[in-house]
Amino acid sequence: MSETAHGNTWPVINTTFDNLTLTNNSSLNVTLHWTPTAIFDTIFVCTGFLGNAILLLLLASDCQLCTPFNMHVMSQACANLVDLPAIPFDLRTAMADGVWTAGEVSCSAYPYFVWVASVFFTKKARMRNNRAVVVPRDAAARQAPNAPQGQLRAGHLSDVAANRSAGQAPGSRPVRHGRSKCSGLALLAIFSLCACVSWLPMFACFFLIILMPELPVPEYVWNYSTTVVTIQPSADPVIFILAVGSLRKAARWLPSRIKGRVRRQGTSLLLFAAMLKGAL
Repeated sequence: MSETAHGNTWPVINTTFDNLTLTNNSSLNVTLHWTPTAIFDTIFVCTGFLGNAILLLLLASDCQLCTPFNMHVMSQACANLVDLPAIPFDLRTAMADGVWTAGEVSCSAYPYFVWVASVFFTKKARMRNNRAVVVPRDAAARQAPNAPQGQLRAGHLSDVAANRSAGQAPGSRPVRHGRSKCSGLALLAIFSLCACVSWLPMFACFFLIILMPELPVPEYVWNYSTTVVTIQPSADPVIFILAVGSLRKAARWLPSRIKGRVRRQGTSLLLFAAMLKGAL
């Protein structure tokens, strides 16, 4: 089989197929059956949708969580939700023994979800590496190790002046120290590990297929790569909630907040019904 474009002809692959699948076959009359790959994909899709939806609910329902880092968390959750719609296509293909059964429109939409999500994840990885390597928190201390350095804000200077006028010793108030950089490096390491485990097998398969179209990809390798790519969208909300203290606190208070809101809505409905009954 060959493909012609603008007068140029080049070999694509030696078999004929309607849609590109593992078995080079597409059909609508296929018996679906559960496989280990399909089971794992189903679990990861459900947990990913639930976890990212809860994470977005936490960030959208509390204005105190609108910090720059939490905005990064929100954009990461949105990227996960963009990636997750492509996984049911893998699920259905795995249940059909590699036969594409979703039609031509879905075949065109599938790469869009995958590649757009990969762009999001690559951008987020570069942002994390930039913050951890290029602009570390202790950069000023490393530039002049023997010189005492620090940052003084206008509010701090005014507090010192007010304390001196009131006879209070400067620095007598409790000082809140920043969090250790070890926790940030551990979080970065966990993110990098999840990204490598999730995306590296899929990208390696695509890269080898593009370079060598006739290279046979074993079925178990393809099934493994399409399954582990769902790890990061499912693990991201768990990692964020466990690593960020404000998100942990918001997650603990979320059930009581939902109950309180439901109770208030129920009370409002009862009052409205009573007023309507009295008016009639």
